[in-house]
Amino acid sequence: STLSSSSAASDVYKRQTNKMSPQFDDKNNLHGVSAFISDTTENTILQNALQESFNLNQKIIKTAELGVGIYNKNGDCISANDNIIKIVGGTTSEVLMQNFRKLPSWEKSGLLKDAEKCLETKKEVKRILRLASSFGKEIWCETHFSIHEADNETKLLLLVRDISDLKLAEKEIIYKAEEISNLIQTVNNAIFVIDKNGKINIWNKSAEKITGYKKEEILNKNFAGELFEGENKKNIASIIENALK
Repeated sequence: STLSSSSAASDVYKRQTNKMSPQFDDKNNLHGVSAFISDTTENTILQNALQESFNLNQKIIKTAELGVGIYNKNGDCISANDNIIKIVGGTTSEVLMQNFRKLPSWEKSGLLKDAEKCLETKKEVKRILRLASSFGKEIWCETHFSIHEADNETKLLLLVRDISDLKLAEKEIIYKAEEISNLIQTVNNAIFVIDKNGKINIWNKSAEKITGYKKEEILNKNFAGELFEGENKKNIASIIENALK
């Protein structure tokens, strides 16, 4: 039997397991009782902590902003939060029916290779990739595989972050940068850019025509030191220094 008791000095409750057995002599007469008392408080605390940890993990999986998928070593999906469902474009039941070893999308994108590497080495595997999911949705995503041992079984944890918007913004920035660069090279005015050390890192064609310096000659040279002499050199250097503060 089990019971809880408390110490008057500490007022701390203890959980105990008790076992009592009758003792008989060689004539089968009862002559006493043996008792066994085991303090199971620490075991109970540990069990409660493990249960709380499990509940917390389940809560994190369900509410995390990241997409979270858990797979067994055979490839079967055993858990998926709402975000990963949203990212890949399927339904919960569809995703839970999947086996990653049988998905063409995982093989084509490199996810299968990453999953197998993680299972083999027991080390984390991260990647940024473009994925066409099994449900026809194309995304850029950041993936993170890791291994977790639970219930004496190896589990593969996949974290996914949808970075499609970031990739779109990056593409737009590159396009704008190229557009500005082309504009700089085609306008009639001389345009040049100086870094914080006074060195030239952009020099357009009009600047070449006006100054006579070719881009190959002037890039990474000090603007004031290369184009001016005497007092003008000092004045321009001072102006640039103050402007860059």
